[in-house]
Amino acid sequence: MDDTLFETQLGALQPSFAARVTGTIGAVDIGVGLFSGVSREARFVAQVTAPEVVAAHDLIQQASLDLRWSYEGLAVKLELMGRLWSRELRFFGAAGLGPEYTLSDLFGTDLTLVAEGFVDGRSADAPLTFFDHDVFVGLRWALGDDRTKPKKLLLIDRLMPLDSGVFCGPAHPFFGRTDVTLAEVVRHPFVTPPDGVDDHWPPHLERTVSMRVNQLQLGVMVCATSDLLAVLPGMAADNAGLWRLPVDVCPPVSLHSVRRPPSEARSASPARHARGRPATPRRGLRACLRSRSRRSFRPGRGAPRGCG
Repeated sequence: MDDTLFETQLGALQPSFAARVTGTIGAVDIGVGLFSGVSREARFVAQVTAPEVVAAHDLIQQASLDLRWSYEGLAVKLELMGRLWSRELRFFGAAGLGPEYTLSDLFGTDLTLVAEGFVDGRSADAPLTFFDHDVFVGLRWALGDDRTKPKKLLLIDRLMPLDSGVFCGPAHPFFGRTDVTLAEVVRHPFVTPPDGVDDHWPPHLERTVSMRVNQLQLGVMVCATSDLLAVLPGMAADNAGLWRLPVDVCPPVSLHSVRRPPSEARSASPARHARGRPATPRRGLRACLRSRSRRSFRPGRGAPRGCG
């Protein structure tokens, strides 16, 4: 280590800096890298005063770009590198290009065919490399192992679209009006969910909140029996005697269900309704939601019972 040569007075303590940024554009993955500091590749320099060869590490400024395009089992990768080295800032560049193709589920295994070519433009006195003008061909064989394969633990189903709007009850002065403007709406108080729960009111529009409730049914009841406005899903408010104001400020959202996948035994013999139709989770949830919307709070009525 004492015989190693460095271009800086700090020697091996010379700080180095590196940065890398990645992104994706369509089917192409992009990576850009920068490095400034002591090269990890050494040149070997013969000493004049002694019969020995010592390692010399230069200061370098390096930039790299890699692109990877993928389509199904095929991937093509391009790597480019440019380097300024030594105090004279001498330049050389390198490039690599090659495809790889994966044959998935081949007798329970994955077989990947890889090929790549390298071109390196460094001079004879630059740090040595074994991959200057070469072609590489190889195979990668991945044996099937259920323990290493990702398991689909949850299923996500899109049930239905939900549209939300601003509603008021019979006691509100806006009830029955078709000419209400947004400027009038924001001057009236609202009943809303607790902090941290989104009712889909646009965050850039300021409003006055007079009451917070932790259940949708309570919000429907308060809106129906007071002079407070509320942002509610249409399916929960349409059957509660509420009036929808003619202001469209809430973006549409979708209702999803998250469930565990059925076991193979249950999938082979699914439960059926009395009419003989399969009792799928999606159909059951839709029926439950429609039932709850028809029995939402109305003035003078209690809370609806839950779905069985």
